[in-house]
Amino acid sequence: MGTLAGLINLHTLCYRTQRAKCLDSSEVHRKTLRFSWHYILPLSILIAYNIPNQDHVIVHADTKSQHPDYHLEIYRNFGGVANAHTISANYIMLSLSLGTFYVPVIGGYWKTVAMKKLKSNFSSVVSNQNRRLFEALIKGLNLQILLPLCCYIPISLLFCWNKYSGEQILISQYTLGFLISVPCIFDPLLQIYFIIPYRNATWKLFAC
Repeated sequence: MGTLAGLINLHTLCYRTQRAKCLDSSEVHRKTLRFSWHYILPLSILIAYNIPNQDHVIVHADTKSQHPDYHLEIYRNFGGVANAHTISANYIMLSLSLGTFYVPVIGGYWKTVAMKKLKSNFSSVVSNQNRRLFEALIKGLNLQILLPLCCYIPISLLFCWNKYSGEQILISQYTLGFLISVPCIFDPLLQIYFIIPYRNATWKLFAC
């Protein structure tokens, strides 16, 4: 879900960047439509996650051999457990890790391109108010891309370390829930601040 949310925000930023670069609406829609190929990644992750067998028995036996002092019988039929060392699991982990780096980098690049075009080309065509609205929207979209995915980068790094080194960092058990919740808290605030009509409506709501 995090990868899909990042791609959706990046898709929106792609459209805004193309609008800044090209005045031909048909060309803008054509270039933006090409971005849809990116959605093959989360679709392939979903397929790779559901096709292989979950191997509950193997995972339970492996966990019991590593932790003989734990009482694991009550978790024998517990769902959601899969072997993390299969080809599918490695593909999912690699794809998610690369996605957490790819989306912020591309988003930052498109934000830079859009801001340059905005300052050079739009100054004589668009009013100052509309230019400020567009500039604020570009900045807000870029932060919406960076915030969740920068929170997911530490999660990916910690998971890779725990999986491939065989050593577990205890704090990683607690950072997962915290880092996932951070974007849920700040993302609405970013939208309210950078989308000026939202900001004005919120200000009027609390001013009453």
